[in-house]
Amino acid sequence: MTPEIEHHNHPRLRGLDWGILVIFLVALAARLVYFLTVRNDAYYQVPLLDSAWYHRSAIDILKGDFRGEDVFFRGPLYSYFVAFWYRVLGENPQGPRIVQLVLGAGTCALLSLAARQVFDRRTALISGLVAALYPTLIFFDGELLATGIATFLGALFLYLVLRADGSRSLRRWVVPGLILGLAALTRPQILILGTGVLIWLLADRSQGRRSLIAFLAGAMIIITPVTIRNAVIGNDAVLIASQGGVNFYMGNNPEADGKSAQLPGWTDPESDWSTFEDDTRRMAEAEAGRPLTPSRESSFWTGKALRFIGEQPWQATGLFARKIYFLLNGFEIPNNKDLYFFKARSRVLNTLLWKRGLAFPTGLLIPLAAVGLALSTTRPRKYLVLYLFLFCQALAILLFFVCARFRVALLPVAIPFAVWGILETARQVRRGCFRSATVAGLIGISFLILSNSGSLGVAGTARWQDHYDLGLVYAEQKQFERARTAFEEAYHLKSDEASVIYNLGLAYLSLAEHEGAIPFFRKAIRLRPRFLPARNNLGICLGQLGKLDEAEGEFRWILRMDPDHLEARANLRAVQELKEREQ
Repeated sequence: MTPEIEHHNHPRLRGLDWGILVIFLVALAARLVYFLTVRNDAYYQVPLLDSAWYHRSAIDILKGDFRGEDVFFRGPLYSYFVAFWYRVLGENPQGPRIVQLVLGAGTCALLSLAARQVFDRRTALISGLVAALYPTLIFFDGELLATGIATFLGALFLYLVLRADGSRSLRRWVVPGLILGLAALTRPQILILGTGVLIWLLADRSQGRRSLIAFLAGAMIIITPVTIRNAVIGNDAVLIASQGGVNFYMGNNPEADGKSAQLPGWTDPESDWSTFEDDTRRMAEAEAGRPLTPSRESSFWTGKALRFIGEQPWQATGLFARKIYFLLNGFEIPNNKDLYFFKARSRVLNTLLWKRGLAFPTGLLIPLAAVGLALSTTRPRKYLVLYLFLFCQALAILLFFVCARFRVALLPVAIPFAVWGILETARQVRRGCFRSATVAGLIGISFLILSNSGSLGVAGTARWQDHYDLGLVYAEQKQFERARTAFEEAYHLKSDEASVIYNLGLAYLSLAEHEGAIPFFRKAIRLRPRFLPARNNLGICLGQLGKLDEAEGEFRWILRMDPDHLEARANLRAVQELKEREQ
């Protein structure tokens, strides 16, 4: 008898090897084209806000401050990532960005692999290709922000958990724990997802307690050294970073709008967030009436947020509902940069991202994902890990505030559900299951209307901020004519913003147009009388125009407020010397 040939079908791998390679190459090509079109743009080259913070922290690490001097304020991993590539490729933000573009292509491949653990091969491949060309993924992979690394680690974590589901292998559960630890050092909010996985493992007896212990041990192997480092260097018990409390308060206070990182009572005239950590500590200590450690400061801000929720439950509930609406809306809410402002500088983004009635692509993705989620409820156990990932990652956003940068974390699950929703609806129609297809269609239409509506000021971004940031970029590059033009545009849109007025005055001063600078410095001072940099530069302009008595008055005023203001003291001495020569 001729022995039969035994066929081993491996549905999770068959046909995927070439597909994953194609996805990776398409994603990499899209990201490289994007990079090549924007790499020489001034607005892309100069780090701003959070990007500037990461840039400075990486430079500090390279200069010898490897361990730091206090408890970590933010998740530390990305700063060390940037520092490493600065060491290898030079102190230029373009180096880490290129590495991130490669990792971003890997994110798309991992997303496809994760989808194949649950869905069919076609869904997995199409999902990977959608991710490869998804504009927000491309954009954030190229920014000097932790978002791209966090998304890569999130997709890897999802794939590893799906692969380990049902396994009692310790190795299969230790590795997801290790990746969760790395992700937490990048963005600590992912510990909400880690907690969800722990609860699931505890409730699912088929996994075994050893799996839970292995998973937890893997995470703690990565996190514990950071906790010990905080205790030794900062003399404080902080698990990873201390920023969580103030972030929670920024998202939950009487003035919060659900989408902005604004701290009531904090203003920074020069829009330089480099002092934010010190300022929040100072504000907390002033209100508490005593010195605070980083952990106690974080608890202080958390307590303020919880008191707001407890004392004003209706307002807090309305704020949470507003956040849900923002989360489900297709508009990409800006945080560091406005994607819709920046896309005009990139052909790739200009093609893939737009809002003309339909907020493409997220305004289409969310309704399709809702269809897929609705159709999946017939077999909930099969999709349980995806539900868990989606719920926990959404909760990690809603507890703080909603923006495009944070919402990227949902894409590794939202994209496969959207693709599968389309394919499954088509299959339902072919089978004659019109009832299911009709229900899915109604759900999709409802979410399509919701996701593309413009209620609650979802698209009400501060347009002046984009021009203002562009002015800062040009000023950094000493292109002062362009800086003045950008600041003038910002001033036209926001004529009562002291930082705009002040920097417009600086642009005139940098062009040696002292007469033109004076009115702007004076107006900035009227808005903020203790605006010392504005007073100092006003004194310089007055001195240059020969108005020495007025200049002397400005410098003396500064020194009354701040006797240690070295620049004002030097300027006062120079004015006095000029007056002596004239006499």
